[in-house]
Amino acid sequence: MNNSLRFIVREVHTTWCMKRSINQNHLQTTVINNRVMRELSS
Repeated sequence: MNNSLRFIVREVHTTWCMKRSINQNHLQTTVINNRVMRELSS
């Protein structure tokens, strides 16, 4: 029981970390795209 619980927690944590880093990358890309668009339109 204890082992499986620990395994689940580790899986959830790993998934959460991956999603978080993907979200941060997505945000950075959006910010960069917005800057490029502003430069192009001005």
